[in-house]
Amino acid sequence: AWALWKAKTTGKTVIWFHTVETGARKVVIDGKTGKVTKYEAEIGEIKNFEGDFLVVDGVTEALKIVIHQACTTWWERLREKNRSFILVSSVSVIVSVDSDNLYNISTHLVPSWSLEQYESACEKDDVFYESVKKNLWCGTGKFDDKLDKSELIRSKYYYAGGSARWMLRYDLKEMMASFNRLFSKVGSYSAIYSEAGDDAKLNAVNHFRRLMQTKSGDEKYFFNSKYALRRFCEQC
Repeated sequence: AWALWKAKTTGKTVIWFHTVETGARKVVIDGKTGKVTKYEAEIGEIKNFEGDFLVVDGVTEALKIVIHQACTTWWERLREKNRSFILVSSVSVIVSVDSDNLYNISTHLVPSWSLEQYESACEKDDVFYESVKKNLWCGTGKFDDKLDKSELIRSKYYYAGGSARWMLRYDLKEMMASFNRLFSKVGSYSAIYSEAGDDAKLNAVNHFRRLMQTKSGDEKYFFNSKYALRRFCEQC
């Protein structure tokens, strides 16, 4: 959403590069024409990308050095254009103070999605809701278009919680397959309370906790969903 907004309001080109276990994808958003184009790409190609803003999503501790080097090369190649890049990572990624100072890096912790945000997104954008509503279905049998929107959202939220991927991209069957696969890899259940899990190993606790921001601005970690809490309690 930010990338689309930035391209539209500035009239510039935003490149979104998303890394996943199975590969990577490059999305080019042309702020002048509004055209969005998708390509298959590799990390090694980042340094040669064009565009005014570069967002790299899916940065892990294992990839952070390679991606950071590629992004800084991209930035330095056309430094006179005053380009900017943003790295979106898990909480386990730590950037050195030297890098912060050298490249004027600002770090922002983004809280997990709340129930109110899901409801607002589905209420304000009918096209968006139509694209995700079947993935919100937690019942059995055939999906019914007449089901109450709020009920659909709240039912799926019980399982998916603050994970937008589990909530919106996966249907319940896909979400449960992902949940169970990751749950089986958790080496220590006490790690759910630590500030940062290690996504480079089999410790998968990052997927089962959420970052919440209190009214006073403090950041707190807790279980991602009521379902996740129930599953962890069953292990006690």
